[in-house]
Amino acid sequence: MGYIKGVNIGWILCLIITTISLSTAVFAFIDNSDLFSEALNIKSNGVNAPSNIILDNNILVYNNYTIINQSGISYFTVTPTKSMLPFIDEGNHALAISVNNESNIHIGDIISYINPHKDIILHRVIEINKDEGGIYYILKGDNNFRADSYKVKFENITNKVIGVIY
Repeated sequence: MGYIKGVNIGWILCLIITTISLSTAVFAFIDNSDLFSEALNIKSNGVNAPSNIILDNNILVYNNYTIINQSGISYFTVTPTKSMLPFIDEGNHALAISVNNESNIHIGDIISYINPHKDIILHRVIEINKDEGGIYYILKGDNNFRADSYKVKFENITNKVIGVIY
C-alpha cells in the first residue's frame, strides 16, 4: 500500500526544473500519448493512463523554472511500500489536487484515499461501479497482484495525483 504524507503549498506552484528541454518533451508527449502509442503500436499491459486535469495554458515553462498555475495543489513525499512501482517509488514527490465531484475521477487516475484502517493509500483506479450505496471505486497498486479488498467511496478520496517529480 502506498502511504503518503503531505503539505499544501497554495494556489501557485513553482517548480525548478534543471533540464528544461527534457521537461518540454515530456509535456509534449503526454498530450498526444494515444496517438504516439498507436503510431508505435505500444501496449499498455492493462494499465490506463491518468486523465488530464491541468489545462495547457496553466503550465508555463521558462528557461530555468516551470509554473503550474492551479488552485488547490498539494505536495507530498511517497513513503516506502513499493506498491506503485515502477511508476512511483519511495522518496518520489507527487503533486495532487482535491477533487470535488465524482465525475472528476476516471479509470487510470492515481488517487489517495483513506482505507478502513484510517491509513492514507495511494493507488490507481481500475474500476468504477455503482451499487445500492452509490458510486464506488476499485483500486490497485501497480505492483500489487490483486486489487484492494474494499470498495472506495468518493467521500474517502482525499486527492488525485497530477504529477510526479523524480
